[in-house]
Amino acid sequence: MRIEIAAALVATSLGLGGTAWLANIEKNTKAKESIVRLSTVAENINKQLSQMREEMRTDRKMVLEMMVDHNARLKVLESRR
Repeated sequence: MRIEIAAALVATSLGLGGTAWLANIEKNTKAKESIVRLSTVAENINKQLSQMREEMRTDRKMVLEMMVDHNARLKVLESRR
């Protein structure tokens, strides 16, 4: 009778330990997947920010060129007076 109780306790301990071990492995796997997803999102945001910065540089150059052109036109108009 005592052997059966001891065997039942050992089996229960092994079952609980195995379950906890598998849960820990699953938790680690989910954590790794989350890290991969976050890294992918961060890379995507970085690409979009780089693209926006490049577009802003292009727009800024265009605005400066337009300002220079308008200043030249104003000087021409002012010289005609």
